[in-house]
Amino acid sequence: MNLQTAHFGHLALDASDVLTFPDGLIGMEHLRSWVLLADSTDANIAWLQSFDAADIALPVVSPTQFVPNYRVCTAPEELELLGLEELGKACVLIAVAQSSQRLTINLKAPLILNLERRIGRQVITLDDRPVQLEIASRSMPLRKSA
Repeated sequence: MNLQTAHFGHLALDASDVLTFPDGLIGMEHLRSWVLLADSTDANIAWLQSFDAADIALPVVSPTQFVPNYRVCTAPEELELLGLEELGKACVLIAVAQSSQRLTINLKAPLILNLERRIGRQVITLDDRPVQLEIASRSMPLRKSA
């Protein structure tokens, strides 16, 4: 499979590289096929590249990089839809966003992935988590990447 992206150029992929989000992501419910890409310059960042929209790629990180005791509090049904019996077997990622000169992470709506089954869901946590937790201020503008 080939994918031409706006940010990463041409990618040669296997069907097993594609992650399916049956309900899409919040605000992008129509985009259901994604590929998780490693960042070539920073091992702490990955990119969730839409398979259906070449210009959409979201930077994602592990929440424990910024909140060491982060735990996802969600209904058991959310895990069942992923074929997971326990959250410990999931890959949990959170989106990074730029707001003005700040970088923020969304701890309220993590992405939960079952990498074995190649399926994911974005969930809204049941506990009180910030939608925009500032992780860095930038004195220089960032280049647009997603």
